[in-house]
Amino acid sequence: MSSKPQTWKELDRLTGGLSKPSKMPGLAWNISAFLCIVGSALREAGKPFVCAGCYALKGRYVFPATIAAMARRFQAWTGNPEEWAQGMSASILKAGIPWFRWFDSGDLQSVDMLRDIVSVCRETPGVAHWMPTRERDIVGAYLTEGGKIPRNLTVRLSSPRVGSILPVSKVGPLKGLPVSGVHLHGAKVPRGVFSCPAPLQGGECGECRECWNGRRRVVSYTAH
Repeated sequence: MSSKPQTWKELDRLTGGLSKPSKMPGLAWNISAFLCIVGSALREAGKPFVCAGCYALKGRYVFPATIAAMARRFQAWTGNPEEWAQGMSASILKAGIPWFRWFDSGDLQSVDMLRDIVSVCRETPGVAHWMPTRERDIVGAYLTEGGKIPRNLTVRLSSPRVGSILPVSKVGPLKGLPVSGVHLHGAKVPRGVFSCPAPLQGGECGECRECWNGRRRVVSYTAH
């Protein structure tokens, strides 16, 4: 990795800047949910698909400043992926955070993007990374071509439907990857499924870090 820029101004130019989800214990990087591939198709299909009521297409995510920031992040990656990856690694290390989330809005765009994210994770081995995604085909293609997921990155495959949880794959390239589902408020989750406690904690993670825990195979979230 080449020498890292030291100022936040330069780092933000390379990365588009980091995002700061209010419920999270660390920082994140996001792009517009309108760029989601699978998510956009599910949104058009409507209920009972989770993306029909996408939280990242309302609230603070539709503020002009937020929209502009997400556009800068996407443009930073598309403009120079190598510099973007170097800038992301330097930014995460400079921030001194132990936890990082990929895509509090948006999702993977390609195998190339996943490769770049993996390189960032490898350059920040002391940071726990979590990436929820509905792009099973992209993850599968990356793994099929021989790509590896570093130990400090939890790629959690997300269920497309409210009230359903993806089974953990027992065969194929996605074998063993952790998964997540979405349940309605007040609904009981199946035995063995960890229910996100955020709704009972003011909408925040609090002390919980199970999303980042790859050994926690199944997590379910209350529908937003």
